[in-house]
Amino acid sequence: MAYGVRPSHSHFRKTSKFRHRKPFAHREYNERSFEAFRQDIANERDLLDSFLEDSESPTPCWNTHVIRNFCQTSIPTLPVQCQPEIHLDDRDRKTKQGRDYPELLSPEDLQRHLEVERFGKEGLPNADYRQIRIHNLNPESLLALARTAACHQVDTLRDAFAKHISCATSFRVHERVEGFVVPRLELHLPYLTLREVSSTSCQWKSRDSSEEGEGWLDLPLPESGPDAEQRSNRFLIKKAHVSIVFCVWDYSKWVAYAFSKGGPMHTPGQETDASDEEDSDSEDDALEPKEDIFAPRDVDHGLYGDDPIRDPREYFLRVVDVWIIFILREYMYLVRVLEACVRAWVRMTIPRRSCIF
Repeated sequence: MAYGVRPSHSHFRKTSKFRHRKPFAHREYNERSFEAFRQDIANERDLLDSFLEDSESPTPCWNTHVIRNFCQTSIPTLPVQCQPEIHLDDRDRKTKQGRDYPELLSPEDLQRHLEVERFGKEGLPNADYRQIRIHNLNPESLLALARTAACHQVDTLRDAFAKHISCATSFRVHERVEGFVVPRLELHLPYLTLREVSSTSCQWKSRDSSEEGEGWLDLPLPESGPDAEQRSNRFLIKKAHVSIVFCVWDYSKWVAYAFSKGGPMHTPGQETDASDEEDSDSEDDALEPKEDIFAPRDVDHGLYGDDPIRDPREYFLRVVDVWIIFILREYMYLVRVLEACVRAWVRMTIPRRSCIF
């Protein structure tokens, strides 16, 4: 005799609460900075030691080794193109109004601005959405972030620093199983860029052949003639890396970090003389939208800082999409150029070898 069996709803009710936790749409922000916490507990250790070794363990930590080695071996005087470029953007959730910061900051300026309270500061909009972008991270900017980061961001920053310094690859959403749940969204992606540069340019003169992943190609240019060896241009391949990390307090308050290094040099717009500046009106400047500091530079991306995406999940995926498309184009260009160079090299060398026989 055929009969049906009704599923047990009591079992589902017992286990469903462990599968779906209550979403955190809003939580009161009551977190302190890491430096304030150190002062409260009278921590006498060095800032870097406290940041890297907040929990004692007999097992060595690889992230600690990577960050400490980076801070100890970095060259104190770097060339101009390797100096850190620091951007900061703070936005109020309700008004979308941002705090007034210079376009580029020094590590000291960054620390001073980050030490200001995010919420309830008289005369300043709230910093519900905070974005920090550093191109060419150095020890000074690293320590500025470590000192001013909230306590719940220390683990995230420590992991992000190590992965960016070591050029790791990662794309994941991390969420603690127990304790205070603070989701972490992260993208760490290495890539290569290829550019044709002049042999008299700063990029070519400042190249470091000993650096891993950096080199140049003495291959004939595509469609070039026998005098290709005397050309003044060279192909330069550089190793690059980008890290995007979100620390989500709740869906209305989050802090995001972006670290980048390598890649093609920034090509700012042409400088205008005094007469051009006088002709330009302030109204035209106001109409020009402010680009999102997380987007790749000199790329048409459609992201603007004055109109932020509020949901951290949606914004993270949007930024990831822009960077993946950008990196894919870089790789496509590199592969196509190498293919063309190899074909040109074959055309030049094979006839010469056949003449020997």
